[in-house]
Amino acid sequence: MGEYFQFSASTTGYQSITLLWQQVGSSTGPKNFELAYSTDGTTFTAHASYALNASSWNATLTPAADQYTYDLSSITSLNNKGTVYFRLRVKDNVSIGNSTVASTGTGRIDNFTSYRDWETDRKSTRLNSSHSAKSR
Repeated sequence: MGEYFQFSASTTGYQSITLLWQQVGSSTGPKNFELAYSTDGTTFTAHASYALNASSWNATLTPAADQYTYDLSSITSLNNKGTVYFRLRVKDNVSIGNSTVASTGTGRIDNFTSYRDWETDRKSTRLNSSHSAKSR
């Protein structure tokens, strides 16, 4: 535990942020994650917990069960900031195969995207993001 994927984006001039990404892992990789956010990169607030499904990565077609979308529009502190941070944190040591996470367990995130005004105008501007990862 303690591992996470971290992404950052500028929301200057934007509000009503929504996140979208695809995520999979091996049967010995971590299953349970928590989405957290921060406006300073140091103090993170938990927003939602989710569990990965047992599936395999496909570069051309991502099953709907491997896609995650979270509406953060109610979190006004994320609006109009130079940089906001998002973490996908491993919550525990349970693997996707419902055993213990192994040192050889893997995980993959693709197409992590932050949008503004997802529900309001349906045009959705994609915000540029950067990422980093922390592991064992």
